Amino acid sequence: MKREKNFALILLFFVVFLTQVREAQNRATDIKVGIVNDVGMAYSNMTLLCINMSLSDFYSSHPETQTRLVTTIVDSKNDVVIAAAAALDLIANNEVKAILGPWTSMQTQFMIEIGKKSQVPIVSYSATSPFLTTIRSPYFFRATYDDSSQVQAIKAIIKLFGWREVAPVYVDDTFGEGIMPRLTDALQEINVRIPYRTVISPNATDDEISLELLRMMTLPTRVFVVHIVELLASRFFARAKEIGLMKQEYVWILTNAITDVLSILNETEIETMQGVLGVKTYIPRSEELETFRSRWKKRFPLSELGVYGLRAYDATTALAMAIEEVGTSNLSFAKTDVMRNMSELQGLGVSQYGPKLLQALSRVQFKEPSDSG
Repeated sequence: MKREKNFALILLFFVVFLTQVREAQNRATDIKVGIVNDVGMAYSNMTLLCINMSLSDFYSSHPETQTRLVTTIVDSKNDVVIAAAAALDLIANNEVKAILGPWTSMQTQFMIEIGKKSQVPIVSYSATSPFLTTIRSPYFFRATYDDSSQVQAIKAIIKLFGWREVAPVYVDDTFGEGIMPRLTDALQEINVRIPYRTVISPNATDDEISLELLRMMTLPTRVFVVHIVELLASRFFARAKEIGLMKQEYVWILTNAITDVLSILNETEIETMQGVLGVKTYIPRSEELETFRSRWKKRFPLSELGVYGLRAYDATTALAMAIEEVGTSNLSFAKTDVMRNMSELQGLGVSQYGPKLLQALSRVQFKEPSDSG
């Protein structure tokens, strides 16, 4: 019930914004864009609000635009299959020209091929797995840093304290595994051993988590690098504390997968992580950024602004800029059977708009929202 109420509030913001824009720009051409997100979750609500602010800021500061980005939000329900089905539906039935999202790397992995076949750009502001760059698709745009960008910082912490053995703990999927090649190479450069790895299922029960932690307790390594999603983190550390793995002789280093979303965790969840080290995304201070944060607090006093909200703002601004550059020609989809093996949906076509939008997006440099628009 809470998810439905949150979704209704988000939709209300978008309806009010679009009504205002339509009144001010009656002659602009609507360009359909899909948003795939885990609606109702704290992090997704924050990014959806930032998308709304980005559109509002862009069109109010560019009243001369001949195009208007019109969004359709689809709830992926934190599920890989539902996210892929949502992308197919947005392309087949709504003929969207681009898709913002989804939230996770696993969801994005399934959607990239759909975007490639249909020539519909997928613009992600939160999928951070380095593995996604190995999927050869010019129609995938990442409006954030991948996880390998923090490896040198983690290496520096381990080198500073002189630890000689480190055991990685990561979730068993594309997101979790993506950081491991670069992390392994970085630790080898300073002669740090990785005697074993602990891999946690994304659907692990509390009992399964406890079993892994008990196994870790029997092994001599006392320094751990943890790369798991926030939905697992609080349960993982709650179990670790119960078992006795949070004592002074143990060292836990968190990747930014957890530290970048601390603002949306509750006090109980944060308390389970007391005493750990963490690497966090750094955003340079600026007058423009402080102004943006001030505006955010006034508009949404009960919602915390996080780094992925800033990325979502950037990605949306860049997409609006690219669409305005491309204009309104070739908005149709050419019908084809090329994707029939991927879905039961009939009539899925190839965007004639996509190639030009791809080129325009490639020329846009993503910056912090303080520097955008």
